[in-house]
Amino acid sequence: MNSEEAKDIATALSNEGKISFDHFKRWWFMWRNDFSNFRNLVQMEMKVNKLVKQSNSIIWTYMEKVGKEVE
Repeated sequence: MNSEEAKDIATALSNEGKISFDHFKRWWFMWRNDFSNFRNLVQMEMKVNKLVKQSNSIIWTYMEKVGKEVE
């Protein structure tokens, strides 16, 4: 695996920058032989996370605007 693939795995498995043994073990047994599908899953998860963050930002910006208009 190359460094890009290793980073994708670390990102998908990490929690606050740390990878638990249980997460690694689950990946090792379930996904290491099917890395292509794992990569697709990670990419989809990252897109969903980005969408959620953008949505939250839009909602909070709107709520702040509404709050100022109410005042």
